[in-house]
Amino acid sequence: MRSGLLIVDETIHQITTPLFQTFGTIVFVLIEIFTHGKLGVEAKAQPWDPLTLPKIESVERVKRGEMVVGIGFSLLALLIFNAYPEWISVITIVDNEVTVTPVLSDHFVTFVPWLTVLWSLNIALDAYVLAQGRWRPLTRWLQIGLSALSLAILGWMLVSGPLLAWPALELTARLIVAIIFVVTAVDMIVQVYRLVVRRIAHSSAQAT
Repeated sequence: MRSGLLIVDETIHQITTPLFQTFGTIVFVLIEIFTHGKLGVEAKAQPWDPLTLPKIESVERVKRGEMVVGIGFSLLALLIFNAYPEWISVITIVDNEVTVTPVLSDHFVTFVPWLTVLWSLNIALDAYVLAQGRWRPLTRWLQIGLSALSLAILGWMLVSGPLLAWPALELTARLIVAIIFVVTAVDMIVQVYRLVVRRIAHSSAQAT
């Protein structure tokens, strides 16, 4: 319930913030006109320089609910893969004999240290951004760097040995990894595009 309220609050903020910024700009312009000019026919036009307006920092507010859930899943993955890997197993009982069969292959276990580093860095970055309350260009570029690391690990998984100890499920596992790879790549490209467009727009505004 609290996460829902946070999301609603975030949506309201995203809608109202541009309105307040626009209203503030209009008020500023009117003050300039009334302060340096005169009403009536003899009013003298004053040159207006947009660079004199207060600088608006390029920031992006945080979706707190999604970020908290992401941190929670990363912590859970760290706990299971490093402290309780035996949980990722299949238990079968035949003739009162219990058999525990690991799901992941020995080859997949070699990726766990790399995944641990990736998850730890993601948790650290998300916690920092969550404390700041907003994304900035630097933290977005750091996120893009972590996405590139994710793609490297996922690509390595796809071209290397078996991921599961059960050959019958190997194709399904590789399909899931491939889907995650594509989604991560598309998200990274979108983030890079947005940052580049904002940078070009900011440079153009400074040049005018």
